[in-house]
Amino acid sequence: MLVEGKSSGVTKKCTSKSNMCNEGEHISIIPKTVSFNETKNKVHIIYAWQYAYREARRSNGEMADRCRFQRRVQLVEEVLKKYLTVDYRQTVFTERFKV
Repeated sequence: MLVEGKSSGVTKKCTSKSNMCNEGEHISIIPKTVSFNETKNKVHIIYAWQYAYREARRSNGEMADRCRFQRRVQLVEEVLKKYLTVDYRQTVFTERFKV
């Protein structure tokens, strides 16, 4: 850590983790600044990694998604099955519209 201390008008630079220099005077920590390159960076697409990612996703991820979706369809089917029958729909239609 680079720190700066002032003792009797003279600026000293110390490399210390504490806030005190060897002579005991108080020193302040110099803040670090971040700067970025002004030139535009080029983005290089790595096709081999994208292919590997898709293949890995296809084998494990898609199979898991397919199983989850199939299970959700089965659960919803159990709930909605009786409401989608022709008899139930006809009963509701006659009750609501008194035909």
